[in-house]
Amino acid sequence: MNKSITSLNKYEKLVYVELDVIRELIIGAAGQNLEKRTRHLFNDWKPIREEVFSLFHSGRRNEAALITQGRGADHVANLERKMLELTSYARKKADSFMHLAEQSQTRVENISILLVLTGVFLSAFIAVFTVRHVLKIEKVLLRERNELQEALSEIKTLSGLLPICASCKKIRDDKGYWNQIEAYIRDRSEAEFSHSICPECAKHLYPELAQNG
Repeated sequence: MNKSITSLNKYEKLVYVELDVIRELIIGAAGQNLEKRTRHLFNDWKPIREEVFSLFHSGRRNEAALITQGRGADHVANLERKMLELTSYARKKADSFMHLAEQSQTRVENISILLVLTGVFLSAFIAVFTVRHVLKIEKVLLRERNELQEALSEIKTLSGLLPICASCKKIRDDKGYWNQIEAYIRDRSEAEFSHSICPECAKHLYPELAQNG
């Protein structure tokens, strides 16, 4: 009997520890009320046990047996039902919590995949846009360079010291030939000549026309 009482007190402490855990972690008003009723039944069971033990030690075993088989048995049955009800409630809440956790995890995974795919798509779009922009700029620069080269190839400039005759005004080229000044300039530039006579030369060459004019 003493060993049974010692074991019973040990397990009683464990039950209170578990009830404390349930009270701290239980979700919902219904679960909290259920924990309170279960704890109340468990508290009320101790006086019944102590009464039975007291009758047993005093030799009144028949009375102790009557309490154990009657009022005590009913109380224990009610306590077991409440314990099972509380366990079922806690298990359902745990299953619901796990289901919600799995749903949340699935949503997080889907969002992560969507973010990764969006990032890849944006990176590819930016890369394509950048490449096209660079190619477009290179194409424009290439066209402008070609146009510039064509323009430079068409431009002919005169530079340096030109040997020119003081009398007839012919210009000597690099090969030593003397060329008319208009031919020399025309071959080396874009200039074109249209011939006319200035007033001074007209007076000298055609004095009669100058006098009539």
